[in-house]
Amino acid sequence: MFTFLLSETRQFFFFRALEKSLCLLTIISFAVLAGERMLIVRCEGKSFVDAARGIKEELEDGYSFSELIVDKGTDRAKFANAIASLHPGAIFLMDNQSFRLYRKFQSDLADSLERIPAVLLMGVFIEKAVGRIDNAAGVAYEVPLVTSAISLRSLQGGALTRIGVVYRAFMRDYVKRQQGYCTREGIEIIAREIKNEPRNMARELAGILTGFSRTTSVDALWIPNDNGLLNSDLLQNVWLAKKQSLKFPLLVGVDVLVKPPVSLGTLAVLPDNRNIGMQAAQLMREALDNDHVFAEAVVQEPLSVLKILNFANAKDMLQLHESALEKIDRIIK
Repeated sequence: MFTFLLSETRQFFFFRALEKSLCLLTIISFAVLAGERMLIVRCEGKSFVDAARGIKEELEDGYSFSELIVDKGTDRAKFANAIASLHPGAIFLMDNQSFRLYRKFQSDLADSLERIPAVLLMGVFIEKAVGRIDNAAGVAYEVPLVTSAISLRSLQGGALTRIGVVYRAFMRDYVKRQQGYCTREGIEIIAREIKNEPRNMARELAGILTGFSRTTSVDALWIPNDNGLLNSDLLQNVWLAKKQSLKFPLLVGVDVLVKPPVSLGTLAVLPDNRNIGMQAAQLMREALDNDHVFAEAVVQEPLSVLKILNFANAKDMLQLHESALEKIDRIIK
């Protein structure tokens, strides 16, 4: 199901534009009195609200906005009808659910129809999704590992030379890129790969974590954003069950893993959601200034990050220099 979120002023602009479009007998994207309409497709949740706020703040002059809320119950027909009724000139897609819906929407369009410029954000591994959508660009949600590693190194005040990671096979290229970045900082990545769908995921994951804690010397462990390795069963029965035996900091990329009640991670480094929305809006301007076409399917890394430290997890592992703590955005005690 979905919901339109339109203020009274935006409703006024919408109906004026709709009347004009009917008179012109056109279904092409249109402008309203306040400017061209931007459509934001997102899921429920504060993170998405904050990102949407950033988009609107960056594009507040000359544009109007509608929001379409999607969930697992939103089918392609309802999604297509919503876009057809709004005729947006540009679209922002948040979360992988909206990526899939929009890709299906595009596949149903005639080849002769122009593709609305789309910016993807607030999703996991956006690069692949951008490559499957015409006239699209994106802002990644994953912060480069080297950024997290440098933050951790400043906290512990000592050498950080080896970071372990366990990942599924589909992330191989991504992990190799992170290895390249870290090598330039004198940090070695000790990578352990698991098949995308092994026969017994819990056993393989537990075995690798045991290896890191007993036989493989690492200074920290990086946990990438992969729901396949972080579902509720694996989180409870493997990650949290093994937590006490992992005598090194855990680097994570989402705040839920560092906050109670999970409290698995030591340091979370993640994008600032409002700023990632502003960055997405700036990226959209490039298409709007180029006849609504992206010159290339670029995916930018997030420019602004938040650092969240779980003090209880960190106090026995890190020296926690005061000067470094001042650079932490939030400390959970």
